[in-house]
Amino acid sequence: MKVFIMPHWDSPYTKLLANALSDLGVNPILAPVHKFRLFWYTIWLNGWPDVIHLQWQHQFFVGSSWLFTIVSTFIFFVQLISLRLLGIRFIWTIHNLINHERDKAGWELAACQLLARLVNQLIAHCDVAKQEVSREYKIPLEKITVIPHGTFAPLFADIPPLSKTAARRKLNLGSGQPIFLYFGQIRDYKGVDNLIEAFRRLDAPQARLLIVGKVETEQLLAEISAMAAQDERVITHFEFVSDELLAAYICASDFVTLPYKWSLTSGAVSPTAVYRRSVIAPRLGCLIELPEEGAITYAPDNKNGLYDSLQKALSACSESMGNALHQYDAQFCWSSIAKLTVELYSISKPD
Repeated sequence: MKVFIMPHWDSPYTKLLANALSDLGVNPILAPVHKFRLFWYTIWLNGWPDVIHLQWQHQFFVGSSWLFTIVSTFIFFVQLISLRLLGIRFIWTIHNLINHERDKAGWELAACQLLARLVNQLIAHCDVAKQEVSREYKIPLEKITVIPHGTFAPLFADIPPLSKTAARRKLNLGSGQPIFLYFGQIRDYKGVDNLIEAFRRLDAPQARLLIVGKVETEQLLAEISAMAAQDERVITHFEFVSDELLAAYICASDFVTLPYKWSLTSGAVSPTAVYRRSVIAPRLGCLIELPEEGAITYAPDNKNGLYDSLQKALSACSESMGNALHQYDAQFCWSSIAKLTVELYSISKPD
């Protein structure tokens, strides 16, 4: 069975999925795409597939201008419909309902609703996401299969954990300080501004907030930098970091904070769990399903929710919570996920 997984742009998720599918005898092709070079171009390069497994849809439906957006959306659907008529099966994994920046949100939502009707099956990463996809895309629940997001443990297999003391020594951090960490790309929807604001309210002189990641825009960089400069307890590292350095930051922390303004799924939980740390997160999307013993969660509409969670974390047992989250994440092995995915590929095959 030949499967195109697309679009692919050096994503660890698609790489791990492809590796696991290969172990089951599937021939996965990781296909980067251009807005105007979609399915037929990929077929010309790689031959005829049995299945095209779509991932992030945003680049197909949202462009820098309305003309570009309309043309790329039209080309996408013309090619998809032609291939559906020729017997190629389409599976679509929903990572986000629409793009995080909400750019041309109404257009993308309408395009997604049409796409959801045209593909053979959809994949959501949890039951909560399944319900949201059904509601927003206006499709029956029966067309959506839950297949969990796999653990990122294989990405860190060659990076052994450091003790908290060793990690803090490596990063020149104090040994007795409660440390909160945010890592990953810094974009508006990630809520780093809200995190800094909530942290500044904490009456905990020894606490530290580490913000590690590349900022998406110069404007956001200026805003976050100005906020961080008002509290000497906030330490920033506005750069992309290697997996090895990321592991050190996670091991040095007590809690990883995910202050998202909206989210359907999150890839930041798994690296945190791999190194036995817990998270603070809003009850949004699949984050709702995090185990109570492994995460501190709050209602996203509670203005004091993030602050209260930071306060709660100061007296929580971060070690036991980290162990619980580690056990939760470990169950999502890629071999099981690949098996479920192959079964779905087969179910979607016409009689």
